[in-house]
Amino acid sequence: MFNQISLQMHIDYSIKEHKIIGFVDNGTTRTNEFADHALVFMTRGIRRSWKQLVAITFCKGATRGSQLAKQIKDVRQTLFTVGLRPTATVCEQAKANVSAIDYLLRCTEDRYLKRNVERRGGFSLSTIECFHYMICHI
Repeated sequence: MFNQISLQMHIDYSIKEHKIIGFVDNGTTRTNEFADHALVFMTRGIRRSWKQLVAITFCKGATRGSQLAKQIKDVRQTLFTVGLRPTATVCEQAKANVSAIDYLLRCTEDRYLKRNVERRGGFSLSTIECFHYMICHI
């Protein structure tokens, strides 16, 4: 599950990380621009009742669809690395979300067409397909 929220611009100093928090930071790149939005990724269990925050990135304005698609891939790969098997994503119908999911679906379709394999409807970033659900508001 992922969602983007609006923030009031503010900075803090993290003693633990020895850095100033409040600037644009997508997990791999930091800038000196003030962040006014946060993108939050959370995972939860299907068979057991648990949930865990997995990533927060900070941006100026809404995250662009291409950046969001990359972050979805990165988070999903990290979840696989730690032994989880994400099978679905959930988000609201914001423009960037629709753009990112459409991009991931197109990439999956291209890969499946090249292999002459039938796709079941979701997107895949590995051998496991991931279905996507968009809702009106989280």
